[in-house]
Amino acid sequence: MDLKERVKVLLKDRGMTQADLAEKMGVQGGTLSVIISGKYSPTLDTLERIAEALGVSVAELFAELPHCPYCGRALGLTATEAK
Repeated sequence: MDLKERVKVLLKDRGMTQADLAEKMGVQGGTLSVIISGKYSPTLDTLERIAEALGVSVAELFAELPHCPYCGRALGLTATEAK
């Protein structure tokens, strides 16, 4: 799963939009869109800001999520739950 798809899943699980994430990070929505789309490689600082805003670790931004065996929905874990 690439960063774009992973962020999309995490946003959905948290009831957030990309605009909500951008606001929480203090960046413009267009800037976040370009970063997430893969047009530019994000810096570690940017990845940390995305992860923090979503309540996950940077590693979790790139990890495959387990899926619910009943509905198929990705099951997100917070950084605290993953420890």
